[in-house]
Amino acid sequence: MRRTTEGWRQGIQWTLILLLDDLDYADDIGLRASRNQDIKQKTQQLALVSGSTLKRLRS
Repeated sequence: MRRTTEGWRQGIQWTLILLLDDLDYADDIGLRASRNQDIKQKTQQLALVSGSTLKRLRS
């Protein structure tokens, strides 16, 4: 998950200096953003990162 969202300043403004970007649950990932386009980009990036991770695990 860190590789998916690193370098991004997108999320929901939680406090004056903190952004709520993602939530990690035991078996789920909850992505947060204030714009629909940001969620689409995060989802696409997550698919790319998870695909490369699966390739490394299988080889």
